[in-house]
Amino acid sequence: MFLINIMKKMNKLFIVTALIFSAQAIAKPVHQIAVDGKQYHLTKKDFVYRKAEGVVGGVSPIVYEYIANFDLNGDSGQKLYFNLGGTVAGKAGVEKDPVPKGASDASGEIHYLFGKNPPKQYQYFRSNVELSCSKIAIGKDSFNNKKYLSKAESNDTKKLHKNRKEKVVINQKKVTKGKCKQLQVKIKHVYNQHYQRTSLGQYPMSIDNIDLTLSVLAKS
Repeated sequence: MFLINIMKKMNKLFIVTALIFSAQAIAKPVHQIAVDGKQYHLTKKDFVYRKAEGVVGGVSPIVYEYIANFDLNGDSGQKLYFNLGGTVAGKAGVEKDPVPKGASDASGEIHYLFGKNPPKQYQYFRSNVELSCSKIAIGKDSFNNKKYLSKAESNDTKKLHKNRKEKVVINQKKVTKGKCKQLQVKIKHVYNQHYQRTSLGQYPMSIDNIDLTLSVLAKS
């Protein structure tokens, strides 16, 4: 009887462990792309969102990026044709032109001296899209939708965050000598390009929808 109870407990433990590993496998699916010219549809769900590092104009801006990794099967050293296309959409952000720095306190808050010429406010939607494979650069595209706002537009907070949609096109051919094993699509956006924290105030942009197709074709 004692032996039977032990066996039952072991069976329960085995089932629980199997369910845990099964859940982990479901939560982190492996994406695979073949060198066959087939178009694979990528959406925002395929990407991981994270804070990134970067330096612009000698200061550290606030940079975020969406990253998607895909195992690639079929690179045997032949010439590969990479195609990434589609759209990236979201809400426009609002910034002001940089002006000379007046002072900076201990907290890092930057104060600006406006004088008679306050900085111009503008609406923007910008991002850099990069395609690489096993750390080999394949191609990149970028967009920077920028529109200066009138005083009336600047005061209309309901219209500041307008929807924006930009096209992405990357067509490149590359011979990676069989080293292309994992494709990476990176969409990086710097929503605070000129300063990290300021007394100006600003509205960050957002990427709300990613609709891309990715394909890899081999030709001898």
